[in-house]
Amino acid sequence: MEQTLEKRINSLIGTQTKLSSPLIEKIVNEVLEDQSTQHMTELQKLIAQKEIIEHEIKIQSHKLQEQRQASFNDIERFLKEHFPDIETQDLKTLSQLKLQSFDILDFLREITESAFISAFENGEDIEDAVKEITRDLTHKTLRDGYLTLERARHVVATIISVATELAEATPIHADAILRGSIIGAKKGLIQSIELFKERFAFIPDEIRPKMIRNMQKTYEDLHHTDTLFIQVIQAQANLSSDLINKKLTQHLNEIKPELHDLIKVSREALLMVGERLTKLGKGALYRGQSVLQSKAAIEAKRMGITVWDVAKGVVGGAISTAKDALDNKKDSKK
Repeated sequence: MEQTLEKRINSLIGTQTKLSSPLIEKIVNEVLEDQSTQHMTELQKLIAQKEIIEHEIKIQSHKLQEQRQASFNDIERFLKEHFPDIETQDLKTLSQLKLQSFDILDFLREITESAFISAFENGEDIEDAVKEITRDLTHKTLRDGYLTLERARHVVATIISVATELAEATPIHADAILRGSIIGAKKGLIQSIELFKERFAFIPDEIRPKMIRNMQKTYEDLHHTDTLFIQVIQAQANLSSDLINKKLTQHLNEIKPELHDLIKVSREALLMVGERLTKLGKGALYRGQSVLQSKAAIEAKRMGITVWDVAKGVVGGAISTAKDALDNKKDSKK
């Protein structure tokens, strides 16, 4: 023990000759505060810097997305000017590359609105167009990120929200828009889970712990894809006018019996992830044996025993108190 630490503890003990819980608590609190001040100050500085950096990352990420979008617009403008007879297929290729260059989620609402309006203006079959647009956007947006319930919820909610707004604005096409968006979102979600299955099959066993955590989260989420789908659409219905609420709920109820394909593909993915996690879990068990021999693990075990001992004392005290109360109650009845 350092000389300065001994002096500090002696100054806290003073003339007391017997230890007590309050004294021990005082010693620990004072010493930790004395010795941790510098590190605590540095930690607070780092936390503040972390928040600033995270905010800057969001800003720069958004600027990057905007810059890429602007660059593609410039490229498209140049190609149209220098190649007036540019083929439609070439423009589609450019559009596909544009969509692949940034996370659609950041611009999903705007892209969905633009796609729907373009379909209306071109006089396409409303329901089929909305169905295909919704399927494609749902799939592409979920494909770009790791499949999670939260991301799927956000994607479906955003697209259905745009659909309800357009249905409000064009009542004559409301049924086609709402039915098409529900069916398209379901198909896009199924397509995303199928793609996840294909990708997952080639993930090597020697994967990083972070990937395992993602797998566990996806494993949990795959139990609830049909419930998620119904809840998100019903929530959007509740936010709409009475007429749109009624229509959206009606179309949702009509499609519920057809959710068996979503449930089926989710279960297939669920089994695949579950088997892989079980296999990885067994490997982690063997690897964990060596970790348990480390100094940190031994100290953790010692602290765990202390926690159990304290908890046992608390429980024992509670049982003793309850027993005393019962005994007193019995005595009062005699």
